[in-house]
Amino acid sequence: MFSQTTIILGNGFDLDLGLNTSYKSFIDSKDFECWMKEYIDTPDETNLFDYIFKQRLIDTWGGVEASIYDFAEYTKAIDRFDYEMIEQEFRHLEDAIAEFLKKVDYNNIIFTSCAWHLLGILRKYPHVNIFSFNYTDIAKLPGTPLPNSRIKHIHGTLTEKNAILGIQDCKIRQELSFFKKSHHTNYMSKELIETLNKSERILFYGHSMCLSDMDYFTSLFKNICRRESNIKRIDFVVLDSDAEKELYKNIVLLSEHTLAEIRECVDLFVFKTKDNIQAVFEMMNKFDISMSEPAFCACMPTGRRVNH
Repeated sequence: MFSQTTIILGNGFDLDLGLNTSYKSFIDSKDFECWMKEYIDTPDETNLFDYIFKQRLIDTWGGVEASIYDFAEYTKAIDRFDYEMIEQEFRHLEDAIAEFLKKVDYNNIIFTSCAWHLLGILRKYPHVNIFSFNYTDIAKLPGTPLPNSRIKHIHGTLTEKNAILGIQDCKIRQELSFFKKSHHTNYMSKELIETLNKSERILFYGHSMCLSDMDYFTSLFKNICRRESNIKRIDFVVLDSDAEKELYKNIVLLSEHTLAEIRECVDLFVFKTKDNIQAVFEMMNKFDISMSEPAFCACMPTGRRVNH
């Protein structure tokens, strides 16, 4: 039994629900193609769309952010470049993503999915903290399982037109600072970080811990290893063994600690929807039972991978 529980939703959660919101689908979409054609005559040193397309082998949303970072690094070797043109492209990239996600069909939900089952559980416990890294609107799902007021959207939403795209804080050309998430008006990391450190249990569903989100999670694992947080257990729900390997790699990179060091300080479990879906359901059912125990008490916060 845990006094405070926090849920983190990544793109894999949307995909498990049946929402076609994958990064690959975006790159293959007409929305991306349209802007690719718009900038077809743009010189290579300022052609952000072409650069992202050439690096499209990374198939999670961390891929577009990694490409933006690599593009910023690429420009360091260029003496003169049109940074106003690059910012214009970046804003059009944001527009393309928004247009792509607006077309998502919310009527093809997989009601037998683990993600849908989790929504049913969360509906019963209004005091559980829920943070989403997705732009999608859960309230649009059939039966409106959760109101948007229950969810803190870290990267904003399409509904409120405040979506955040970008990279972690790092050393890039000052003229390209608009690439950084922290420079966005709606950037909010303080509430998430504080809530995570106050929580005793955290469940990550479909979040790959990609390095573009290191500003949110580096301190989490460092505090765990310094034994300066309340966290006792962390669960990850991913797609398969490949996603599990990628998750472990990212945790080590962003935490600067080995998995052994982290596991000495916290119980860490990984569940895979493709390889062993029954284990995922069993974990969530036990979670449901523990939450329903009379002694449970929690506080509201003050405030992409199942990789398909």
